[in-house]
Amino acid sequence: KTWTSQLIQLFHLRLSSPQQKQPTIILTQICTIQTSSTTNLLFIMFIISFVAFVAISMANSNSRLLLQGSAPIVNPVNFGSLPTNPSSTVPPLPTIAVPTTELICDIPRRLADTCALTTQTPEHLAPFFELHCATPEGCYGTTFNLFYGEYGVTPAAGVAAPTELEALSFTEANAGAYATVNLYNFFPGNQLKANRIECKDVNACYGLKLNLYNVDIGDFICDPLTACTDCTITDWTNPLAAVTTTCLDLV
Repeated sequence: KTWTSQLIQLFHLRLSSPQQKQPTIILTQICTIQTSSTTNLLFIMFIISFVAFVAISMANSNSRLLLQGSAPIVNPVNFGSLPTNPSSTVPPLPTIAVPTTELICDIPRRLADTCALTTQTPEHLAPFFELHCATPEGCYGTTFNLFYGEYGVTPAAGVAAPTELEALSFTEANAGAYATVNLYNFFPGNQLKANRIECKDVNACYGLKLNLYNVDIGDFICDPLTACTDCTITDWTNPLAAVTTTCLDLV
């Protein structure tokens, strides 16, 4: 009984102290206790089996402690593939029309980039637009389409109707000879005023044809008078009753 009591006390001591939980130390001390007393072979085998069981249990316990103390495994989050060319959801900016404030024809006939014998249709005419034919024969035989608004189309809300065109100017010899000017105002209920039409050199407006629609003429200048030979004005405001006069009638 003495050595059995010692053995039980030894197990209590070793199992209560974590740093002493070493199976080999326990087994050695058991053997020391056993050799000091008389026992049978079966009891020794029982003790050895018991120690082995304790060793295995402590090993499993240590493994669980290691697993509990390790960092948790976090699975990576799959965000899917990112688009290489994401589509834009921002609407495009509206195109802003740049108003045309003037058209200057100052290159003589027979030279490159001259207005002579061409058709000129400047877009988005600004109020107080000006046309200048400022070189000899610079606008010879030219057709000018000067349109305010668009025929048959109601102007957009907020678009102000034009009230004045500043000048149609032919200031060199034969500058506007045989030219045609189509000046049309398509804004309903509004008459456009051409403030000044001037022909200021020899034959500057010879054979010039002015076609007007919903347009009133302010000053018409022919200096000298021969500058307006065969110059005519046709008012097409009422297409069924168009009225044609000579330019000299307005001087």
